[in-house]
Amino acid sequence: MTFSSQRGSIFAYILIAIALMGLLIITLSGGPQKSAETGQLDELTDGIQSDLKTIVSMINDCAINYPAPVDRNGDGLICSDSTVASPDPCHAVAVIDNPNPPFPLYNNALDATAYGATAVNINTIICPGAPGAVKPSIFSSTTAQKLTKLDVLSTTSTYIVKYLNDVNEGVLISVTPRGTPSALWPEVMARLNSRYSPCQANTAAGGNGTFYLWILRHSFTVSPPPTSSSTYGGSSAETGCP
Repeated sequence: MTFSSQRGSIFAYILIAIALMGLLIITLSGGPQKSAETGQLDELTDGIQSDLKTIVSMINDCAINYPAPVDRNGDGLICSDSTVASPDPCHAVAVIDNPNPPFPLYNNALDATAYGATAVNINTIICPGAPGAVKPSIFSSTTAQKLTKLDVLSTTSTYIVKYLNDVNEGVLISVTPRGTPSALWPEVMARLNSRYSPCQANTAAGGNGTFYLWILRHSFTVSPPPTSSSTYGGSSAETGCP
């Protein structure tokens, strides 16, 4: 082998080494960042799902432990829908005892502020069938300690968790970032949505982005039926869902 050919081979090896070093630098610089982001996504998604499971469990405990519908206004009638046609006596009742008994209500008030189409912060909800004239909030400082990502008692928490008990929509929970959402939030919503069965969960991209989880979702057989474009189900009702 001549000297010139040896020199050419050396240069070729040097160029290959430089190329390999460049690939190694790219891998090392991008790899840990991607790995860290994946880890954050996993932790956030798992944590929120775990908290939602705890919240749903506490709500279901209310329904299981006190399953009987309650006559909240003492008129001798138990009304879950004041819009049904006569001769149902509830048609003339101004106060619905509970649109979805025996699920929690918003507060102890004997009026429409105890339920309805506007969701409320979940820390205010009560179990209507619990003993006593004034029902305690389902979420106390003790019960809230079970939650790791969704601090339902704080007014400055990262996420706002709300509860809806409505004759049309059913019973659902919503999770929305309080301020400017993290760049990871859209992916977290998508991952959460994929972990639940069809029609049990949905997302809405408007505003800060919201994740919805139904505990009870009505069908079109109820009266009155849910709206075809669900306020809480995203921009429109999911295909095949109420």
